[in-house]
Order: sequence, then C-alpha cells, then structure tokens
Amino acid sequence: MTPPKDNLFIPTPRKRVLSWLVRFALFNVAVVALLLLRYASSIPEISGPLARTFFVLSVPAHAFSIVIIATILPALFALIWPSRSIVTTIAVVINIAICFTLLVDTEVFRLYRFHLNAMVWELLTGGAASETLPISSNTWLTIAAALLGLLLVEGGGATWIWLTKGRPAKNKLVLISLFATLVGANSIHAWADAKAYTPVVSQVRYFPAYMPLTSKRFLRKLGVETAKAEGSAKVKLKGNLAYPASPLIHNGEAPEKNILVIMLDGWREDGLAPEVTPNIWKFSEGALNFTNHYSSGNATRFGTFGLFYGINSNYWHAALAEGKGAVLVEEAANLGYRFGIFSSAQLDSPEFDRTIFNSIREELDVTTEGANAVSRDLRITEKFKGFLAKDDASPFFSLIFYDSPHSYAIPDGYPAPFTPYAEEVNHLALDADTDPLPLKNKLKNSYHFVDSLVGEVLDEVKAKGLLEKTVIVITGDHGEEFNDNGLSFWGHNSSFSPWQTRVPFILHWPGKGPDKITRRTSHVDLAPTLMSEVLGFEAQEEKYSNGASLFGDEARAFLFVGSWGSYGLIGDDWTIVSLPSGELEYRDGNYQPGEKPQRANEVLLSALKQMSLFFEK
Repeated sequence: MTPPKDNLFIPTPRKRVLSWLVRFALFNVAVVALLLLRYASSIPEISGPLARTFFVLSVPAHAFSIVIIATILPALFALIWPSRSIVTTIAVVINIAICFTLLVDTEVFRLYRFHLNAMVWELLTGGAASETLPISSNTWLTIAAALLGLLLVEGGGATWIWLTKGRPAKNKLVLISLFATLVGANSIHAWADAKAYTPVVSQVRYFPAYMPLTSKRFLRKLGVETAKAEGSAKVKLKGNLAYPASPLIHNGEAPEKNILVIMLDGWREDGLAPEVTPNIWKFSEGALNFTNHYSSGNATRFGTFGLFYGINSNYWHAALAEGKGAVLVEEAANLGYRFGIFSSAQLDSPEFDRTIFNSIREELDVTTEGANAVSRDLRITEKFKGFLAKDDASPFFSLIFYDSPHSYAIPDGYPAPFTPYAEEVNHLALDADTDPLPLKNKLKNSYHFVDSLVGEVLDEVKAKGLLEKTVIVITGDHGEEFNDNGLSFWGHNSSFSPWQTRVPFILHWPGKGPDKITRRTSHVDLAPTLMSEVLGFEAQEEKYSNGASLFGDEARAFLFVGSWGSYGLIGDDWTIVSLPSGELEYRDGNYQPGEKPQRANEVLLSALKQMSLFFEK
C-alpha cells in the first residue's frame, strides 16, 4: 500500500494520521516493555504467585504509561496540523530519546542502584562522564550503535506502519488489554502497600519513574485490615539493600546507658532560645550543643529516617519496600533494650512502623489517643512517665515525638508569651507580601508549650536518678521557613535553605560537656555515635552509615539533605540542589541564586557514591 502524499503545507487527513499514531504507540509499548525487562536482572527475588503476577502486569502497564506521555506532543500536532512528515518526525525523535534514556538508565542503575537524576546528568554532560560511567572507545562505539539501532527500529517501525493497513478492532483489543494491565498492576500494588506485602512493593523502585497506586485510607474505609494492625503481613525476602554492608563486630559487653530521643516537629534553629524554650535552653547549658547541625531531610520522614538509620534519605524508599529496619534499633533490641516509642503523630504515616521500628513492630502503639496534637502531646508525656515508672533493670531506648509545632498548636487558654500571633494558618494564602511575624509568634508559642512538656520529662528522668545513666538527644525533624530569604519559601519540604534544614541538636552525655560544637554535623551522625559509644560495636561507620561520630573533628566537604525526588548538598557557603525536573540549582550561603562551586563535580561524584554505598552491586 502506498502512503499518501504529504508535505508541510498539504496535511494528510487527520483520521489517517491519528490512526498511524495509535499503531505507532502500540508498537513502542512493545519496544519500551523489552527495555524495561533489562531491570529484571537487578531484582533479587520475585517470590510468590502474586508478586510474579504483579511483575508480569507491571512491565506492559508501565511501558503503556511511558508511551502515553511520549504520544501527547505528536497527538497535539496531529489534531492541530496533521502533517504526516511532522507528526512522524516528532514521534520518532521522542521515542528514540525515551528509549535511549532507558538504555542509559539501566546502566546507571546497574552500577549505582538508583535511576538517572540531575546529579548524574550534570556529571555526564559537565566533563566528569568518565568518572560516572566507565567510558572507553568501545563504550562510545556501543552508544553509537545503540542510537543507530534505535533509529532503525523507530524509523523502520514508523515506515512499516504507514505502509500497512491497520485493523481498528485489533488495535482496540490491544488498548483494552493494556488498560487492564494498568488497572491490575495498580490494584495489586494498592492492596500490597496496605498490607506491607514486601514481595510486591519492593519491585517498584527497580523501574524508573514508576509510581503505582496506594490507597490505605480508602481500603480501611472498605473494611480491609491494613498492615499497621496486622503483624502477619510482614514478609522477609532477600532484598537489594546492603545495610549493613558487612557483619558488625561487638565487643561482647552488655550496654548500660539508656537512650532517650526527644523530637519536636518543625523545630527551626532559632527555636532554641531562653525566652522560647526555657527548659530546653537551661538543659542545653549543661550539655553538648551542636550549633551548626543539619537534619537529613526537609520533611519529617527524611529527617527522622536519617537520625535513626545513619544513612542518607535516598535509601528511604528501598528500606520501606524491603521492610528493613534501622540497624541501631535492631541491635539495641538484640542487646536486650526495652523500648518506649511515644509519638503524637501516627507511626504509619510516615511509615516508621515499617521502616525504623520494623524489628519491634509488634511492640508499637501506632496511634496515640487524642482529638488533636495538643492532647496527644500531653498523652505521650504521661505515657513516658508511666514507662519510666516500671521497675526494670534493662536499659531503655525511648523516643518522644511532639507534633504540636507541626500545626503551630497550643492548648486553649494557654498564656501565649509571643504576640501578636495568628489565630489560624492558611498556607495557601501565604505569599511574598504576607507578614511573617504573627505566624512566627504562633509557632514560637507552640515551641513554648512543648518545652513545658519536655521540662516535665527531664524532671522525671532526674527524679528517677537516671540522668547520669541516660544519653539524651533533643532535636527537630526539620526546620520551618517564613520567607526568611525573601524568595517566598514557606513552611518546610520546599527548599534546602538553612531555615528548613538547620535544627537545634542538644546531646546530654554522661561524663561529657558542657560544650558548644560549631563544626557542621548531621542527623546521620547520631546512629554511628550511639552504635559505637553506647551499644559497643566497633567504630566502623562505613559498614552502616553515611555519617561520622559526633565526637570526631573531621570537617566534611558537604552534607546530604533529602526530600521528595530532590536532594541538597550543603557546603560551607553553597548549596547544590538536584531538582525533580532534572536540573541542578546552585545557591550561595544565604540560599540566593549563586555560581557553580569550583569543586562541584567532585562533590557530585562523592554524593553519588554515598547514595549507592548501601545497595548491592
């Protein structure tokens, strides 16, 4: 069959072009699916019929999703100006680009166990490609051959489809089948995520940009029992997370010190002040005060993850998918610690019950009684006092996580010391012209309220004679911003500025302090410090941490701070931001747009090594 004559000015009938585009899209679903199968060799285990079914459905379903996105632009041209040559060229170029990107991504994933991101692209295009991927003359020949092969496949496929007559009924059947795989894969994942069924959810991170459906709340409304109340949902399998990287060596001595971690949600660095948090301030004067300390994330899950795991927050998704708990918690449990985990916010959102505390999940109270954050904060304070009152010779490991500052909450009738303060907070109404003072005052009042509860906790520890037997950490999960730099950043989880990432860090250590430590430290430094100095493991941080001992004196070139799909690398007077869009931003010490640091490539390479250190190769 001869294709219709066409040039830029005499369009082909729209129906013909759209018909070709549908068939070309279906052709590329098959091509992309074959490329996605390259990731299968990295998945360590697909166990059970449901997991195998999910994999079989996920490959065509995800390929279908990718091709739908690739087809949007040529479809718009087909509707507006249905020129065969224009639509064909655009469709072929886009699909070659996508397929080539997938080929590169499979190699990056094979080497580093994470997918392409802005850091990798910068290194590949910024002069350090040979250090990121091993590139030789044979590699360049392979790249050229891959591009030529893709051109032949895509160009040949496009021509063949124009020269053959389509069968609308058959195309419709294939589309229905692909849609069914999409529904099936998402349905299985929604159930598996709610049940914490690891053989299914652990597969997701192996495919690039794959985000299947989750619907725990909806399933609960339907009466489906979710994993927070069902211990039997835990499934152990061999995973791809090599954490710890090798067996740990213990000194054989039973640990004696208790561990108490007190966290305030959204506690920005200047929230530690005598007029704002008088009890904590007074306590800090007799403790170690780390005055240049950063969270490991600008949001709760990533900041808390790094604090307990000692590794960067890019490992969060793998730890969640594989149900891998924090080594610090696992080893403390193995050494006979009794746990008192008291959180005002639910421990299954974020999924700390399936990550940090997975090894002691059966002992957790996932939820705390109370109508609001204030009542729950009061409740966990009393629960800790009750926990402390139990007569038990075993050392304890406790977390008290206060949530009131998250919503800037204070009790009704609380004598607020900071005025004027906002009665309500509407984050959607915040802009560059909003006066931050009433909002700041509201948050400071919430800090002041929580400080009174922390004071009760510290008094109880002292009254029980436990102060000299207990390591106490008081810190925040992340900061909170109020347009501090004039760039209209508010709250958290929106930038890697100092106001969202720097937090107070007070460390009471029996026999040490008081002192002020001004060197840059991170949340990921706590776990290795406790592992070696309290639990009795050899000081080999590289086995289980991206951090270093808080008692060391080595200056770090940068700190890694994570978020959703983006990362910040924070140096002395610069920040490199890897954006979800695939770009890199460079900021100065005040988080204003800046120049690329001289050592940027060196820093990016080091960050890539950190991000892949605890993945099996």
